[in-house]
Formats: sequence, C-alpha cells, structure tokens
Amino acid sequence: MKIGAALSFVTLLLLVCLTGTSCGTKGEKVTESGINDSVLMTEDNFSVRYEDEQKETLVEGVTEGVTEEATEEEGATQGGTENETIPMDDVESKNENNNCSNSGTLPVYTIHGDIFVKGGRIYYSNHYDGDVLYSCDLEGNDIHALTDVAVSWFDATKNQIFFTSEEEYANLYVMDLDGSNLQLLGKVSTSSVFLTVDKIYFGNFDDNGTLYCMNLDGSDLKKLSEDIPASISVCGDVISFAGKSGGTFGIYRMNTDGTGLEKLSSDYTEQILAAGDWIYYNRYSGESDGMFCALRIDGCESKSLCDSVAQSINVVGELVYYYNSADRIVYTIDVSNEEQKVYSSFLTDCFVIADNVLYYSDGRAINCKDVDGYFNFINIDLGYVDGYGNVGNSCDNKLDTGDIQRGELIEPIYEITESLHEDMPEYHFVAKGLTYSSYEWYFGYVISLEVFDENGERILFEDYANRQEDQTFPGTPIDAYMIDTMGLHVVDINFDGYQDVIILKCLSGAHDNSWYDCWLWNPETSTFVESEAFEMIANPALDAEKKCIYSTGGSGAGCATWNIYQYINGEFICTNTLEYEYDMDLAGLHFIETRLENGERIVIRDNVYAGTYADALNESGYRDDDLWQLGNAWWYGSGGHHADQWLED
Repeated sequence: MKIGAALSFVTLLLLVCLTGTSCGTKGEKVTESGINDSVLMTEDNFSVRYEDEQKETLVEGVTEGVTEEATEEEGATQGGTENETIPMDDVESKNENNNCSNSGTLPVYTIHGDIFVKGGRIYYSNHYDGDVLYSCDLEGNDIHALTDVAVSWFDATKNQIFFTSEEEYANLYVMDLDGSNLQLLGKVSTSSVFLTVDKIYFGNFDDNGTLYCMNLDGSDLKKLSEDIPASISVCGDVISFAGKSGGTFGIYRMNTDGTGLEKLSSDYTEQILAAGDWIYYNRYSGESDGMFCALRIDGCESKSLCDSVAQSINVVGELVYYYNSADRIVYTIDVSNEEQKVYSSFLTDCFVIADNVLYYSDGRAINCKDVDGYFNFINIDLGYVDGYGNVGNSCDNKLDTGDIQRGELIEPIYEITESLHEDMPEYHFVAKGLTYSSYEWYFGYVISLEVFDENGERILFEDYANRQEDQTFPGTPIDAYMIDTMGLHVVDINFDGYQDVIILKCLSGAHDNSWYDCWLWNPETSTFVESEAFEMIANPALDAEKKCIYSTGGSGAGCATWNIYQYINGEFICTNTLEYEYDMDLAGLHFIETRLENGERIVIRDNVYAGTYADALNESGYRDDDLWQLGNAWWYGSGGHHADQWLED
C-alpha cells in the first residue's frame, strides 16, 4: 500500500522571523508552538523535504526576506536569535515537538486529535481498543501496541512519548518511542500540558492546577505563577494560555520565566494554538455554540474566522486547515483575507499534516491524502480491536472490509444465534445492510432486522427500507464503520432475566452519538415488544449489577448532561440527572444535579465551581462518588465499537 512519493528529509534547525502586518510590530519568532488534548503531532519537527537529498545543502528563504544558514561547526541555543547558524545534522531541532513541523518549506502547527507522525511511523490512540496507544509504519504495517492502558493525552519530543492515563487520572508518564523505559514523572492537569524541546509546562494537579514547568526528566520543578491554565501554548520565550488569572478567565501571555503577565482577551475558550503571529481558538458564549477566532499574539487585533467550532487545527503559513465539528468536513481559511474553502468532502474525526501529506482518521480507519488532493489509502483498520483482540483484522462472523475497493457496493449480513433464556431454545437474529466503501460515501444503511425461532419461523421483521418517509435513503443511515455489525446486540436490556434485541437507529453528528431501536421480550405473550422509551436514550451503557442504564452525549460545546435510567413499571425512567454549562456571569462551571422522588424531580445540588472542568470534577467529587463515577468509561458519550462492551452481558 503506497502513500505516494517516497519521503525524503534533511533534518536541520531553523529560525523563522515573521513580520506583523496590521499592527506594525514584529511578530514572535517561530520556535515552540502547539497545544494538545489527545495530541496531534507531525513528522520530526522542522525536518524539511529536500529534493536533491544532500544534507550539506542549505535551505534558504523559508519566509520572504529571511535566509537561514546552518553548519555543523556552529551551535544553537533554545529560543535562538536572528541570523544564528545551526548544525545541519543536529536532529534535535529547536521545534522538535510542540506540534510544529514542516510541509515543504513552511512550518506546520497542529492542534487536537489522536494521531501524529514521527520518524517514519504513525502513532495513534485506538478508541476501539480502549484508547491504547499504537504505532505502525507509513504503509500501515508493522503495528505495535505501546501501552496496555487507556491514554487520554499524549505528545512527543526528542525520542520520547509523554502521556497521561485515563485509568490513573493526572499521572504523567514518559517512555521511549517503542514503548520501553516507562517512567512516572508526576501529576498534571491533563488539559493543560505543553512540551518544548527541553521543558514541560503544565497545570500542577497537586497545587490547584497552577502553572509550573520542569525538565523533561521531571527535574528542576518550578512554580511560574498562581495562574490556572486550561490550555497552554509556548512560542519562543512567550507562554500563551487560556485560563484564570486573579480569578478572571481570559487569554493571557507571559514570559517563560513567569514574568510579564498580560491579558490579551476576555474570551472563554478551552484550547488555544499559537502559530506565527496568531493565536487560534474557539470562542464560546451563551449566544452561540462556538466560533473559530484568531487573536494577534500581542492582543492588538482579533477576528472571527467562521461561525462554527474548528477541530484538528493545522496551520501552514497563512492557511488554516480544520474540520467543522458540525459536518466533519475539512475546510481551509486564509487568515490574511478570511477566505474559506471546502478542502475535501471526506468525513474525519482528526487529522494531521506531515510533509505535504494529510493523515486522517474517519473513526474506522486511518488513511492519508496528499495536500495537493491525491488520495492514498493505507487503511490502518481501527474498528475490529475492541473486545476481540485483533489488530487490522475482522473477528469471526464480522464483515471483513479490509479489501473493499472505493465505490464498491457491498451488502453485509450480520448474524447472531442466541437463547433468550436458559430454559428457551436458540433464536436466529439477522441484520442486513447496504453501503459503498466508506471512503466514497462514509455512510452505511441498515436495511432490515429479522428474528427466527427454533423452527425457522420469522417472529420479528423490521423493514428499514420502507421506514423512510421520503425514500431518500435505502435504509436507516449510520456511519459506515459500524456497518459490520450494525449495532446488533442480543442482551437483557430491562434486567428481567430475558434477552432482548437492539440495533442501531442512528449514529451520526459531530460526536457520533448513537441511539438504538429496541424490542423487549415479553415472556407472557412470547413476543417482542418495541420500546420507544429506550430508543430515546443516547449512548446507552448497561449496568446489570445496579440494574440501571448510563447515558451521556448529544450536548453542545461548553455543556454536558449525564442521565441514569431505570426500568420501572414497564418503562425506562430517567431517575437521576447531572448537567453543567459554563456560566459567563459567574465565571465558572455551573453543575445541577436532580433526582426523581415520588414522581417529582428534586434538585439535589446546584453549585458553581471555578477553574477547569477537571478542577470542577475533583472539587465536586463527581468523578469518584458511588452514584456518578464520571471517571468511569461507561460514560463513553460517542458511539462506535468501543461501546460494545457496555451493551453485552
């Protein structure tokens, strides 16, 4: 599986001096930049494709009017100065890491995702294997699991990967690129960590999330300020961060030694990316679900780039690549004139640009696309790992989509043979679907569900092809990466000791929220009865021990809702709710908890918590309390095969 022309690199250190335009001041030098949630990273940072493949040839004119020279004899210092000379063969670039690399001769800055490319390998966290960290070569071969725990955040610098684990909240680990030499460094606020070539900047979990820095090996721990960052981006000798300073939320900057604090904006955001002269972020307010904005690094100018939330932000020169959270389509915006264009119609969950190649995940597989528009399908399969232990292969009785060609019509059939009760014979459940290659349509369709008894008599038939009122679709549309099973499960939904049947009703949206059609087995009438109440439960997770169903998802930016359902008197009833939203007036996260008592909903708690979302969970106790346990993975909030474990016995 080829991904295009062979990648050829000359690794060198660069210093880029950018000139401001509208403000009349000189921009910051491009050195460190980027910010991570589940981090996107790129090819060895500031490594440059060089067609002649001669290491001793200089790359000149990276930006207009700037010439960078490098020799083996002359060294470089962190941060650098104009016109300094840098050793050509020093593989540890000034911008090694920090989400800054090169595409051609321009630096690339990236933000937010689950994939990075480094040293000829792709690194990614696999949602279908419990967010375990993997790596493979650029053709999708030589796949290795690097961790055996769920990774919530990861980043890399030099020859090491840094990550935090969902299972051990706030613990920061470091290991070699092959997964060896694992070490625990300390505790951090996972939403606010940033790596440079020799430092880690972070919110200190053990000191109320305040701003600290330390060396990459954990030594020389220093407190920089009492400020509480929600997101950090370091560029040269300047720290930009979104968070609270003096109790007031905004976007700030300071020197890397903690001095010179300046407030740049009062906008509320959860992530920022400093790239060249600009800071990019999504602005949230009570008036909209989010707006993508750019702010001059010195705060003298701001502009709204589009009226939607931007994800997987990649900045190449003046061109910003991102996908729209509403439709998951990739767009570009020229920051100089705010011209927006559709870049590609493929759906994506995250992507990163490395050496003129855009690597992206559609939730089912990782593939790539040349920046100039040519597709190269490397097909790193993600969808068959969770719960089955296979990497890149389908399990028994599941559709093997590995060899499907683009545009090919396929009609998958998924079958289960299961007894509804230990005293009953086995029934046969058959789901039928229709799709084209996910690369072409990115949609699959559930066509029908049939159930046959032990005598082969059909006792349940749902014809989804005729269920569509306008006949626009051939069946119920779902994301194509779930077409292998169509979400068919035979499981005890109402906890009465008898198995029931569910199948995907809807799987779509910015966060792939999932809803299921449900038929409950009635042992008195020996028939299946449709449950409309269950069909309204988003992203359900069954807890047979407590006989309840957990549900979250479907919320907008800056807010979330968690619900607990029980089966009472023949109906699924929401007995407990917990929700939060950011309160601009109170400058905090407003949590409201309710409980159903004697048919009435009673408010149990109504509090506002300052700081980050993680701070609010810790202060409120909702992360680990007996009822909510918000740190538990059953609050998955996004559909896909990783949810299978919560829908099976």
